[in-house]
Amino acid sequence: MSQEPSPSIAGLAWTFLRIGAMAFGGLGATLALIERELVSRQGVLARDALTESLTYTKLLPGSTVVQVVSYLGWRLGGWRGSAVATAAFLLPSAIAMLALSYGYTQLARAPAAGSGVRGMLAVVVGLLLVTRLASAVRYSGRRSPSRSRPPRSSWWRRCRCTPPGSS
Repeated sequence: MSQEPSPSIAGLAWTFLRIGAMAFGGLGATLALIERELVSRQGVLARDALTESLTYTKLLPGSTVVQVVSYLGWRLGGWRGSAVATAAFLLPSAIAMLALSYGYTQLARAPAAGSGVRGMLAVVVGLLLVTRLASAVRYSGRRSPSRSRPPRSSWWRRCRCTPPGSS
């Protein structure tokens, strides 16, 4: 394995801040950004190291992208590099969430939009409850593959919470 040149801690921070600001689209898109920046442009990382980072972090619980960033930060700058890379990667998302939260609270206080925002909140809560109920019904009465599915006659029968055949 060849020794890659190590960037400075400030360089790591700036790199992962930019990647964090553009990292939309999930694991694949973010890994492509990391590969383009650290492997192709800066040359501080080999492609094998990026694959290795994914291999090491894929089995761990939590966000794989954040773990890959943390591992790559450690690999390039030790524990300080890991902390700086992770914080810089998460900072744009945290700022965006704070700004959106602030905007939501300001919009909810406006007399003209307040009732609309509260109505949308009720719709979101209702959708979450219906989705959860449907999921609970779907997984509460698991059948073996050999048994056939019950006929789909009415909405109430499909969504009731007792498993079929247990009445």
